[in-house]
Amino acid sequence: MAVTVGVLALQGAFHEHAAHINSLAPAIDVSAALVRTPTDLARCQALIIPGGESTAIALGAQRAGLIDPLRHWVAAGRPTWGTCAGMILLSNQAIGAKKGGQSLIGGVDIRVGRNGFGSQVDSFEAGLVVPALGEEPFPGVFIRAPVIDALLLLSDKAAAAALPGLNGAAVPIPASLSADLPAIPASHIPSALANGHAARANAPPPTIVCAEPPPPSPSSSSSSSSTLTDRPPIEIIASIPFSPTLPPKEHVLIPTSSASVLASESGSPQPPPKALATMATTLLNPEERPALDSQIVALRQGNILVSSFHPELTVDSRFHEYFVRSFVLGSS
Repeated sequence: MAVTVGVLALQGAFHEHAAHINSLAPAIDVSAALVRTPTDLARCQALIIPGGESTAIALGAQRAGLIDPLRHWVAAGRPTWGTCAGMILLSNQAIGAKKGGQSLIGGVDIRVGRNGFGSQVDSFEAGLVVPALGEEPFPGVFIRAPVIDALLLLSDKAAAAALPGLNGAAVPIPASLSADLPAIPASHIPSALANGHAARANAPPPTIVCAEPPPPSPSSSSSSSSTLTDRPPIEIIASIPFSPTLPPKEHVLIPTSSASVLASESGSPQPPPKALATMATTLLNPEERPALDSQIVALRQGNILVSSFHPELTVDSRFHEYFVRSFVLGSS
């Protein structure tokens, strides 16, 4: 029986995601379907939330009556993948959203910062070494990419203040890069990456938006509510060896082709790039967690996959195949 992977088609690169999914057939019996209504969503076995503009996607979902169905979908553990803007929407907390203008679907115990890697001019491409995809680096396209400001783990609670959060539980706020993230709009911090920490000193305090739990469904019971104590573990899929708050000249990237080598300030190519930091597909532990959570660019929690980059904007379908085989077929 063919598997239908829905692609939320309200704004952003949904056609590109659909093309990648359809390219997997006939090797995999799968097809893509554009999702614009709750009825469309109900026909799918998995869902992709594309890169684009998270506020526009959230507003479109509200107008289409999709916010609550999407929250129920994620809460039920259905296979879901969010890229860039999709990662923001699937986070339990977001920094830099306009107050009252950003609704989160939630589902992943992370706090993200919008445009955390900088503005449009700070966009870059880096080869990501992801063991689950084989030896060849995957072309990571980062365009106004969000940053994972912090993993919201119970193990961080001892060193954190508690905040009333998702599903009525106390969501810990671990020590993080919150003070260093660019506030939104990005005009508060011109050339955020290039100017480093000093440029952020006068930025207004960031607004933290928390995801809301889905309303009770007719079939749910009061005893079925989820808490952080029964959350799936976080698995780091890919990370990078630098913090997005460092100046670009300190970045070390793997090019996806000889033409992708970033130029130095003098305009000449950089020295041959080194391998990226440790990638992991196993359960999170202190050895696998990078020095800064902002170095994580893809992770899994339960049946949810999030990535801060845009696999849909490449010609490489390996990440889409990984999602279908590991999350969709693997959960059926």
